[in-house]
Amino acid sequence: VAAGIEPGRPLVLVATGSSDPLAWRDLRAASHLLADSWGVKVRTATLGGLGPRPEEVLTPDDAVSPYLLSPGLFSRRLADQCEALSVPCADVIGPHPLVVDLVVERYRDLAGGARATA
Repeated sequence: VAAGIEPGRPLVLVATGSSDPLAWRDLRAASHLLADSWGVKVRTATLGGLGPRPEEVLTPDDAVSPYLLSPGLFSRRLADQCEALSVPCADVIGPHPLVVDLVVERYRDLAGGARATA
């Protein structure tokens, strides 16, 4: 919505990708969660690894939701593809407070486990 994409517009969730089937499974789960909140089916694409590429999935009616944490090579590549197809593309996730909270929580879990075994 922040990118000017109207709710209900078809979405494609695009991630960097991985050759790990578990990562593909997790990405598909993220697509389903996004679909639940967006109200339409969300298709999934990756820039590498398993899964179809954005250019294989995107149509002119779509918008793109990058599943990327920060700007860089992959976000620029995706933005270029979206621009070539005249498809709107939201920003990367960036330093969202929920991501920061998750990183802190995971760190504390790991640090606490390390102390317990030391």
